[in-house]
Amino acid sequence: MQVYAIRYYNFMRFGDKNNSLVLDILPEDRIALDDDRLTLDEIYDRVKEDPIAYIAEVQKRGVTNLMSIAGMVGDNYDKSNGVGKSTLLEGICYAHYNQIVRNTAHKGPRDEKVGEAGQSVVTKINGEKPSSVKESYVEEFFEEDGLIYRIKRGRTFTAKTNSPMVEFECLGGVDASADTRNAHATRNVSKSIEEVNGMDYDVFVNGIMFGQSDAGKFLTGTDKIRKQMVIKVLRLEKIIQGYLENIRNRKNAQERAVETLKAKIEMYTEKIEEGDSIAELQAKIQQCEALIKTLDKEAKEYNAKIEKLSASEPLKEEARIRSEGKKLQDDLKSKINGKESQVKEWRSLFESVKTKNKANNEKRDAAKTKVTEIAKQIAAKEKAVADFDIDVQNRAIEKAAKAKEVRPKYVDGIAKHQADKEAVIKDVATNQSELNRLKKELSGLKSQLEEVGNVAEFVCDKCKSKVTREHLEGEAKSLEAQVREISSELAKNSESGAKMTQGLNQLKERLEMIDKHILNEEKAKSNIKTHEDNKARLVELKASLEERNQIIEECDKEEESIREQGTQYNNKIKEINAKYDDEIADMKSKVEALGAELKKILAAAKKVQDEIDECKRNLEINAETKSDHNLAIGSHRKAIENVKDTLKAIENLKKDVEAGNRSFNRLLVLESIFGLEGIQTRIVRRYLPLLNSYIKDVLDILTKGEMRVTVFINKRSQVDICIEGGTASEYKLLSGGEKMVVRLATDIGMALLTFSRSTREPELICLDEIFGPLDNSHTEAVFRLLKKLQAQFSRVLVISHKAEINDLIKHRIVVEKDAGMQGRSKIRMVV
Repeated sequence: MQVYAIRYYNFMRFGDKNNSLVLDILPEDRIALDDDRLTLDEIYDRVKEDPIAYIAEVQKRGVTNLMSIAGMVGDNYDKSNGVGKSTLLEGICYAHYNQIVRNTAHKGPRDEKVGEAGQSVVTKINGEKPSSVKESYVEEFFEEDGLIYRIKRGRTFTAKTNSPMVEFECLGGVDASADTRNAHATRNVSKSIEEVNGMDYDVFVNGIMFGQSDAGKFLTGTDKIRKQMVIKVLRLEKIIQGYLENIRNRKNAQERAVETLKAKIEMYTEKIEEGDSIAELQAKIQQCEALIKTLDKEAKEYNAKIEKLSASEPLKEEARIRSEGKKLQDDLKSKINGKESQVKEWRSLFESVKTKNKANNEKRDAAKTKVTEIAKQIAAKEKAVADFDIDVQNRAIEKAAKAKEVRPKYVDGIAKHQADKEAVIKDVATNQSELNRLKKELSGLKSQLEEVGNVAEFVCDKCKSKVTREHLEGEAKSLEAQVREISSELAKNSESGAKMTQGLNQLKERLEMIDKHILNEEKAKSNIKTHEDNKARLVELKASLEERNQIIEECDKEEESIREQGTQYNNKIKEINAKYDDEIADMKSKVEALGAELKKILAAAKKVQDEIDECKRNLEINAETKSDHNLAIGSHRKAIENVKDTLKAIENLKKDVEAGNRSFNRLLVLESIFGLEGIQTRIVRRYLPLLNSYIKDVLDILTKGEMRVTVFINKRSQVDICIEGGTASEYKLLSGGEKMVVRLATDIGMALLTFSRSTREPELICLDEIFGPLDNSHTEAVFRLLKKLQAQFSRVLVISHKAEINDLIKHRIVVEKDAGMQGRSKIRMVV
């Protein structure tokens, strides 16, 4: 897996802006970032537009092999704890696995590396999610096996609820020949992500996220802890624990099964001891069989007596009478049913005649009602036709025709008078305006003459030059003449306008009369049409009246026919009654005679029957008693079989207990095999040479081959550690600097061991604060180690507080946090 661009949106320490990270930035974009002409968010948006082209360009020039992640608060690089450096790596983990690594991000135990992300990834202030946050997510573009993918994971929020969000898509291959046929186009997004990731969460945390394994615990722990850590790194923990759990469950189940069997044996034994023995049960059976023989003898006697009594004369006579009576009653019932059947048929016909008569009456009544209604309509229509004067309507049509001929003449006259009137009105307005102007000017001259008095010469207010009094008086007379002339003309125009208005009104009144005549034409035509319709309707109504009168006549004839038919049906019913009534009366007489005979014989017959019933009751009691004895025999025989089956079951249970104990002992052996001293020791022994090789490579770089750490299985089958070249052979006795070096080498060795059983070698590796404990003298060795890791992985990301390490790494990602405890973090630059 190779990561190229990530966006953190309201994720943990980050807010919603300036939180995009593009790992391989063009040189010209770096310059634009430095002088604020471009932001990382804008670069990310460009990558998002065409990620395949971008990644192809990056791969062409080569990815940025080594980058450090530094932090700062304000402008201070020395205070970078908690700014969100590790959060950048958490985002990658969250996007791919929906889990987060560090204990601070969830509430699990400190040594637990698995945490369900949930809402813990949302940016919070004072421990609360801001109400304005609508979504929180991480979006990433990465490459795996030549294919480019986009993954987006987060949560969306409403006022009361929140829900998970995940998007995953294959965008295609960087190389045109890349196989995209299986580009994970499946509906199961989680399964697709799992297939593309290629490694499980534990491999990712212990391998790619270097620094997450606890080497100190391995170096100082017990044999059990060391073996468990190796097994866990190799991803065999679940398999072994699964086998152990299965074996222990089976062992416990087997132990419980054996105890259950023993309890059953004890219960069966007590049951046999509490019940009757087989001999006692057989004696009870013989006693019941003797009683049954006695009961069979009594039953035979009762049956013989019943047979004799049943053949007595009173019972025979009663049976004869009852048989004859039943036959006679059946014949009587049949005769009555025959009569009712025939009468019913004719009654049905009679009822149908009544129904038919009723329908006929309703039809005649409806026709009479309609006749009355039509007669009224005919009278109304005849009156309307008689009262109609067609000459009046024709005269109205003639007037309308004449009005249409003269109307254009009046319309033109009105238009001409209107134009003349508007011209006069315009002249009046002009004259009135001129008259007002002259009057004003004349008033000014008169005022000036009054002011100057008898002065001969003076300055005119209007022309501002010297004038004489005679000149002004002449001007005033001239103005007065003009006023009289315009006033006269104004009066004439006003009079002319009044006459024009009068003439125009007369023309309009005449035009209104003409239009009224024209409108009356349509009304007259409509009246004529109504008159014609009334005459036609009158013909229809008279025809309908005749039709209804004919219906009434037909109904009267039908009523006579129906009455005759009803009389015929009624007579037939009387005839049938007369035919059957005599026979029925004779048969009822015979039934009464047989009833009298039956009363005479009943007393003697009842006495015989009571004796028979008594014998039958004794037989029933005898049968019930015999049944009880037979049930007792069956019960005793079943009890004998139960005792035999219980004894046999006890023998089988004892055999099962022996087999269960053997199985329990085998499971005990299997438990020890899969325990620490068994298969776990063999697995650890197999992989320790590889771990030692990884540790040696690191120590050779950090100590120039002076120290050596060997992890081995000792004679007691325990994991032991031998340290050579230091101040002591045991880790806890080493100096502080030596402990740091050994711990770091072991930490990296355990991480590399994680990949030994992985199907894919990662391209990306993240070193989170693994060099912190080393002193400054190891700086050069650190870079030799980084160079070795660069040869194994195409991209190495380093988080470190040590300024000398950050300064020596050419490319750097800077995460900045605002001052204050609640400040948000942002990705400030990529240089």
